[in-house]
Amino acid sequence: MEPSRNLTVALTSDKGLCGGVNSTIVKYIRAMMKVAEDSEYPRTDILAVNGEKGRTVLQRDQSEQLILNVADTQKLALNFSVASLVAEKILENAGDFDRAQIVFN
Repeated sequence: MEPSRNLTVALTSDKGLCGGVNSTIVKYIRAMMKVAEDSEYPRTDILAVNGEKGRTVLQRDQSEQLILNVADTQKLALNFSVASLVAEKILENAGDFDRAQIVFN
């Protein structure tokens, strides 16, 4: 039997004065990764949504787990169509997973 797979979606900001928000999300994901190593979900992949700031930090120490970065979602008004496109992109790239978590501020 294959090990279970965990998917973490990180929603961070792209720019601006949100350093505290982005660093808290990244710290939380790092802590989750340490816990996941010893749990029933040993394989964890990360998706960064609209998060150049979050992606940059996560790429340094979690580069093997970072499988997708969806950027530029806030250039248009956020509506159902944009959310559907983001969800479709995530599902296309994430593959099969047993558990998903969304981390946001």
